[in-house]
Amino acid sequence: MGGRLWSEEDKARMLELYSQGWDTSSLAEMFDRTEDAVRQQTAKAHVYRTAEKLSEVRRRSSGLLNVQRARQDADLSE
Repeated sequence: MGGRLWSEEDKARMLELYSQGWDTSSLAEMFDRTEDAVRQQTAKAHVYRTAEKLSEVRRRSSGLLNVQRARQDADLSE
């Protein structure tokens, strides 16, 4: 069971990009892996998102940013 192994170069590059804030879906596509595989490698390496990045990701996935933009657009049109 399990997928193909990560090369040390790919793993190091992926971890660096992840720590810079790249989202898991982009990294999965770039390295031809699943998002779960990316998350698994980051957890194994103890590379985690900053609280600020986690907050941004949660806002984006919740749709809150779209609500905020809609409010701003409405304020501008008044």
